[in-house]
Amino acid sequence: MMEPLTSETWADVIMSRFPGDTRFHSNLGWKGDHPDSYEQPVTGMDPFSRFGWDAGLIAVNDAEVGVFWAFEPI
Repeated sequence: MMEPLTSETWADVIMSRFPGDTRFHSNLGWKGDHPDSYEQPVTGMDPFSRFGWDAGLIAVNDAEVGVFWAFEPI
């Protein structure tokens, strides 16, 4: 029987479509070119919307743009 896929496994599948030259931008205040969300937990953000929790990631390369966002009202 196959083990269920974890959120991290699904994230790896989605992110695998973005090659090494992809630039990532986020409103979470992470530092560095390749931040590790396990090493740098979210301590603040610059909300994009009127919601209190508005976390996002934008991936940009020569072929496409990917936008991953979560909105949660207060």
